[in-house]
Amino acid sequence: MGNDDVITRAKAGDQEAWRQLYRLHASRLLALLQLLPNNDAALTPDDIAAEAWVIAADKLDGFKGDEAAFAGWLYTIARNHNTRTSQRSSHSATPHPTGGAAELDAVAGRSGHATFDLGDLERLDSIRRLLVVLPERQRAVVACLDVVGLDTEVTAQALGMSQTAVRVNRHRGLARLRRHLTEVGGFAVASS
Repeated sequence: MGNDDVITRAKAGDQEAWRQLYRLHASRLLALLQLLPNNDAALTPDDIAAEAWVIAADKLDGFKGDEAAFAGWLYTIARNHNTRTSQRSSHSATPHPTGGAAELDAVAGRSGHATFDLGDLERLDSIRRLLVVLPERQRAVVACLDVVGLDTEVTAQALGMSQTAVRVNRHRGLARLRRHLTEVGGFAVASS
């Protein structure tokens, strides 16, 4: 069964196709949302992910593409919903102290994996504290590529930027992380 078939069946209301899409994308979507800034303490990443799935189900008839494109489309929906709710929030984010490189290394390098290991979700708080030193775009790119394991094309679609901008932001973000970790404790982050 091809990727296009899953989307076609989901559009027709096939519950098994929806379950397959959910299995492929739910844990990585949640992991990504836990790494993106959210200023509304009352709205959890689970809430935002759930709303993204509802919006995706509502708008699936207008979606054009295969399962890989669906990932970028779903992450775009979630990111946009997260941004809108964060902008409406009157709460201010509490800065987190930075973590160490071990947490990033433990989760990074998952490119090519269809799912994100739910056991890794426990490390996301440490990774969030590590990534807080990055500007928002660099943080989102590093989270998509190096933590969640999306490819450059899906990351570009999800974040609304070109693939070149994704690569540049990743390079700058990882360089900034290396400098920061060296300054705060002599840690080293592997170059890619």
